[in-house]
Amino acid sequence: MKKRLFPTALLVFSLLGLMGCSSNGANNDGNKTSQNGQGGTSCEEIKFNVVYYLNDGTNTVYLQEEIVANKTTKKPTNPTREGYNFKGWFVDSECLVNFNFTTTIIGDTSLYAKWVEKSTTSSSEETSSDSTTSEETTSDVTTSEDISSDTSSDVSTSIDVSTITYTIDSLPNWITKDGCVVFAWVWSTTNSGEWISCQFDPSDSTKLTFTVDEEITGMLLVRCVSGTTTPDWSIKSPSNASGRIYNQTEDITVVNGVNTYSCSTWKEYN
Repeated sequence: MKKRLFPTALLVFSLLGLMGCSSNGANNDGNKTSQNGQGGTSCEEIKFNVVYYLNDGTNTVYLQEEIVANKTTKKPTNPTREGYNFKGWFVDSECLVNFNFTTTIIGDTSLYAKWVEKSTTSSSEETSSDSTTSEETTSDVTTSEDISSDTSSDVSTSIDVSTITYTIDSLPNWITKDGCVVFAWVWSTTNSGEWISCQFDPSDSTKLTFTVDEEITGMLLVRCVSGTTTPDWSIKSPSNASGRIYNQTEDITVVNGVNTYSCSTWKEYN
């Protein structure tokens, strides 16, 4: 009798374990939880593909990885391209909106590298070894020292385009409430305006930074719903629609050479 009870009990416990696993439901974050609402061991994790494209005129994939839903992806090592400077990862192939690596992944995501061609300045200097001067005598005087056997040479200088990082501090404490993200709308003498995603200081949520390719002349900041990749001025409902703007600052005039600004005053947008 005891020999029969043991296999029967083992079978019952195995079935209960399977039922417990299959009864787990998905919460709003896409992760598996138990029926009592407490997080339990998940039988299956929802994952999305994040694909990094070199965006060099081909469809070459630089990196592809799987990210668990509602988690963030880490910034990979910067790619290289001969004759170009790498300027970051963007959510569109035209490189209008750069990707914020604090954004949680909620679906398959494609990211594109931005490249700026290096500028080359060439100058040709020719000096003559037969230049003559006359100082009360008629003699030939060489005015150029022999630097090389051929004094006619081409000099090429490669100039790297540098980036500029701006810091915004004195932000309100509620700025990151509900996982909201911040973008900067920036403009310059050569650019009428573009969106730049901002990164919060990991140790200070009242401070953030963003990086651009050139000096800007003005900016304003907007606070958007979590998961926004491109702010949209026209979205007013629903309140949690991606791209919806909750708050904004006034226009900020940027002074050449000044890279840090305080921004404690915000107003509701819609």
